Amino acid sequence: MRKIRLLLTMLLAVTALGRAAAETVSPYVADFENPINTAVRDFAVASNWRHIVGIGNYDGNGPYYMSYSYSYSDGIDGSHTLVAYKQYAGDYEGGEVVEDVLVTPVISGEVTMFVKVSGLASTSYPSFVEFYNVDQNGTTLGEQIHRFTATEYVESEIEGWSTITINLDSPKRIGIRAQYVYMDNFSATSAELVKEAKLTISNVTSPTGSTPVYYSQKEDGTVDINVKVKLKNEGEVDLVAGETENYSLSLVKGAYYGSNNTVYDNVKFDIPVDLAIGEEAEVEAVLISAQDGSMSR
Repeated sequence: MRKIRLLLTMLLAVTALGRAAAETVSPYVADFENPINTAVRDFAVASNWRHIVGIGNYDGNGPYYMSYSYSYSDGIDGSHTLVAYKQYAGDYEGGEVVEDVLVTPVISGEVTMFVKVSGLASTSYPSFVEFYNVDQNGTTLGEQIHRFTATEYVESEIEGWSTITINLDSPKRIGIRAQYVYMDNFSATSAELVKEAKLTISNVTSPTGSTPVYYSQKEDGTVDINVKVKLKNEGEVDLVAGETENYSLSLVKGAYYGSNNTVYDNVKFDIPVDLAIGEEAEVEAVLISAQDGSMSR
């Protein structure tokens, strides 16, 4: 039996998916006023948004990611704004271009966003915003709809800010790939929104409260992992044990985001406590894997 350190920040995941009817909101506005934690690589701009994370591995030592930041004062009239930096992962000499894309809810009609060129933009690395078709799940990038360069930004009545606009023939998600630009007040004629479930892990320890956590891998390759997990319901619906679909803890192999993760389907712990919106709870979980010994270390 071998004891192997568990990289909890990479190997634990939570899923909490609920089914709800979509509501049509018209007009739809995402004003970027709710804080966005850009340190989380797959952050969502707002409820019902998605994020296709661009990953660079140019020197074999990645992953490397594109950078964003969130400002509390650089938006329109001193409001909040999201800043996109260079669509590039790694250092300036050895990095590689990535496709990091923010994905909207299902929207329709006229789509507008206010933009402002970053002072870091240059001839070599200009400011731009690209709109793409995206599948209904918000996970697969399709064809480009339009690429706006700074020369196509339309000056607005708000000093320092411009606008970009497209028109959609049918309801769909669209992807936004941006470089060296501030973004604010995204709007669409209408949007189809579903109240989302969102469960986050704020702390993981051994059952005694110690870290790091180790798991024992047996000769047959199976492992038993005992952990104490602090959870918080940060979604828009109550989470009910035994009723909310996929309200569980899972084990994930890999350090990447999105499609690069491998979820061990047979490693699942159904969370036994109800969590109302905003509530926290600590649970002890036992995750059992029947893998072949090739788990991440």
